Amino acid sequence: MLGCGGVPSPTNPVALHPPELELMAALPIEAPENFQPSGLWVEEGRLLVVSDKHDATIYELALEAEHAAARPFAHFARPSEAVDMLDLEGLSGDGAGGFWLASEGAFRVASVGVARTEDASGPSGRALWITPSLRAAGEAAGCFQINNAGFEGLARLDAQRLLLAIERQPRGLVEVALGSGGPKVVVQTMAESSYALPHGRPADFSDLSVAEGEVYALMRNGHLVVRLERREGAWVEGQGASYAAAENDPRYIYADATFGLAEGLALTQDRIFIVLDNNGQARASAPADFRPLLFIFRRPPGF
Repeated sequence: MLGCGGVPSPTNPVALHPPELELMAALPIEAPENFQPSGLWVEEGRLLVVSDKHDATIYELALEAEHAAARPFAHFARPSEAVDMLDLEGLSGDGAGGFWLASEGAFRVASVGVARTEDASGPSGRALWITPSLRAAGEAAGCFQINNAGFEGLARLDAQRLLLAIERQPRGLVEVALGSGGPKVVVQTMAESSYALPHGRPADFSDLSVAEGEVYALMRNGHLVVRLERREGAWVEGQGASYAAAENDPRYIYADATFGLAEGLALTQDRIFIVLDNNGQARASAPADFRPLLFIFRRPPGF
């Protein structure tokens, strides 16, 4: 049984001047053809990533001095009843050695337990759906009105609860409690942000991450990482930090900067990792360089 509910979004406190993150490195990513990085996750010191154009592989980003290399970490067989393209947009550990994957194409979450091999040369697990389609629950709350603006992030809250981010117009959060009686689903829309956004850009979410029990959201249209907090039974925006200076730096900005390009977020005790999905375009300063970028920032104390 799929239990659904909705909650109103409280008014957020205004925070006009988030501090700028300190950039430590900007690394082009050497990757397979048509690699479009989305969800990030840190697992046992490894920086892992999925691509929304590669349905059956989790990659590790190996950090070198001048670049990062996307290498297969684990393959898995697609779940049964899969859509043509899973369009993987979120990645999280499941707390038991496997992973949860958010599929924008299916509006579902899959679990994969992997038997890791040195070269990840073949399927090492099968992905299984752990939720039904959540599309109807989102649509009932007014979400999923824009094509290709569905799930864009996944966070594991605990062993039985997960949080999904809906991208935009309106953006939202979907909290899912797993259980033997079927998942219980609560959808919250968050159409407005308390942070100022560049003109013409809607408030959005493009990934979620959990660090030390705190939930963080990536807001690519505002070049922001924002802590999400529970208040009066709903999620609200808390403290934020900006990476606008890095993404808009003439060395790193891409030819089309109409909207933000960040799609993956992961935090460790002292680092913030943000990956850009450049959609195959080149950087303005390097017209022959079509590689996506990984930003590594110092994580501010207390953030």
